[in-house]
Amino acid sequence: MTVPSIAWADPARAAAFEHWLAATA
Repeated sequence: MTVPSIAWADPARAAAFEHWLAATA
């Protein structure tokens, strides 16, 4: 899966990304 490395350094961004994944899944 393509995940920007910054997501791991930014908890808020990572949480938003997981929410987006759940929405698209």
